[in-house]
Amino acid sequence: MKKTAFFLGSFIFFLDQATKWWAEANSELLGGYQGLPIVEGFLKLQLISNKGIAFGLLHSVEGFWKPLLLALIAVIAVAGLIFYLFHTPEREKLAFVSYGLLLGGILGNFYDRIFKGEVTDFITLHWKDAFAWPTFNIADAAITTGVFLLLFSTFFLRSKTSADAGTLMLAAFLFTQPTAGEADLILSRVEASYRDVQSFSADFVQAFSSRGISSTENGRVLMKRPGYMRWEYVSPEKKLFIADGKKTYFYLEKEKQLMVSEFNIEESNSPLLFFLGRGDIRSRFSSSLLNGEEGVFVKLIPVNPDPEIEEMVLDIDEATSLIRRIVVRDPVGQQNEYVLTNMHKNVHISNDQFKIRVPGDVEIIEQ
Repeated sequence: MKKTAFFLGSFIFFLDQATKWWAEANSELLGGYQGLPIVEGFLKLQLISNKGIAFGLLHSVEGFWKPLLLALIAVIAVAGLIFYLFHTPEREKLAFVSYGLLLGGILGNFYDRIFKGEVTDFITLHWKDAFAWPTFNIADAAITTGVFLLLFSTFFLRSKTSADAGTLMLAAFLFTQPTAGEADLILSRVEASYRDVQSFSADFVQAFSSRGISSTENGRVLMKRPGYMRWEYVSPEKKLFIADGKKTYFYLEKEKQLMVSEFNIEESNSPLLFFLGRGDIRSRFSSSLLNGEEGVFVKLIPVNPDPEIEEMVLDIDEATSLIRRIVVRDPVGQQNEYVLTNMHKNVHISNDQFKIRVPGDVEIIEQ
């Protein structure tokens, strides 16, 4: 059984490295906003870099000693596994399977952290868009399965050796739990870059898609604290959206309609408020990094169920920490993408820009 455990560990290690190599080689396919859906709503492949360890530990810490500490943890875990491999009775077959899975999984992620500085994750499981397990890899799956088998052996087969081996679980999980530490650090810089924003202007392109239907519009956006927004669409149709801190006004020039709604900025969940420094990104969302050719891409999942947002992706300029693009997907599969160019912070904007003026023959619809 000892040879079986070593063989299984070697197989898991090489399978893990081969699949990570394939994922990285296909970064254009897996690194986008949507990833590669395998089973719609349940399973997709999406390339994500993980530079931290479990539960966000050490995510913002840099230094020559960090890889040494990670190496020490891995060495202790592997040494402990080998010790139990040679001190476990041959009859405890399930324990040997657990050791093999743990050995291959720990070595797989350990290799990534030491030689690449980060772990490649690319498998994401969903449950009908209501739950998403953190993105993982083959090594993570092997470690989780190994730990589960050790628990089963301990509590149901009454194996004392397995119970003792359970002390290795903490070290093993340090190499399997996904972390948003690096993404959290990037988001803190984004929040800092918008913290002093009193006003904001940019050109925008908005692309909408839903079940095969898509449209693209463009125009100019103006924002001003505490909660003023003006989105002026110029093509293909002229439209105007204004928020004055108390109400929102959406004017459809072609239809001659003006829709008016109450607006409470303190209760609003609009991701566009990020530009006014009011988004509170890190407390509302769990975050992870996506691989991209240029810039930094951060994926956000609401901590609590949100009727308007299933997930978002922020495209962040690495030099300025400004958001260049926001992609918002809602729970029914609709997607809005906002691409911003010609961005300027703290420009003079008159309050008159946030007053609605429409012809007298417009139909007013209170919502």
